Amino acid sequence: MCKELTAAAVLIPLMEIDPAMRQNLLGSQEREFATAMAIHVYLRLRRHFRFCRYGVEASLKEVVEQIGDTTWTAPDQIITAFASAGAADSAAASNYLAQENPQIHFRHL
Repeated sequence: MCKELTAAAVLIPLMEIDPAMRQNLLGSQEREFATAMAIHVYLRLRRHFRFCRYGVEASLKEVVEQIGDTTWTAPDQIITAFASAGAADSAAASNYLAQENPQIHFRHL
């Protein structure tokens, strides 16, 4: 049985991302860094969850693209807050990104 991925599951890996990596989202290669962050989130979550789409296991590419697209399409003020040194701003932006992630499904391993 699959359940929808919750924001809480995504929030912790997002908050673990190094502040220097977050700063890179403001540069000229932000898409690549959004993908790198999505890979980090995926690798942290796959220890405990198996991702599914339409009843079959989703590939790394599918999951990373969906998580990366959420970061890539976030409003500028969210990315700026996520990259900020302020813990409160960064946490609020992390929460926004976690809430906005697409409905990927998972199963406990």
